[in-house]
Amino acid sequence: MNTSLMEQVPKHFMGRVQNAFYFVGTFLQIALSLTVGSVAQKVSLAGGFAIIGSVYLVAFLSAVWPIGLEAPAIPDVVQ
Repeated sequence: MNTSLMEQVPKHFMGRVQNAFYFVGTFLQIALSLTVGSVAQKVSLAGGFAIIGSVYLVAFLSAVWPIGLEAPAIPDVVQ
């Protein structure tokens, strides 16, 4: 994902976009860990596991979602 994002960004914005990408990713990790820890301690351990499972489910669904781009044709090689 990072590579395809960098292909779409103008060269003079690459550093800023990459830093923003990593900053948001780090923030999401910290927010998720605090949320899961709080739910696991105050509500139930199964609730904490359910949150982690739902994150994996969303990641899986976003990975298998078709994007509608056709693969480039591979030319036949005649030897």
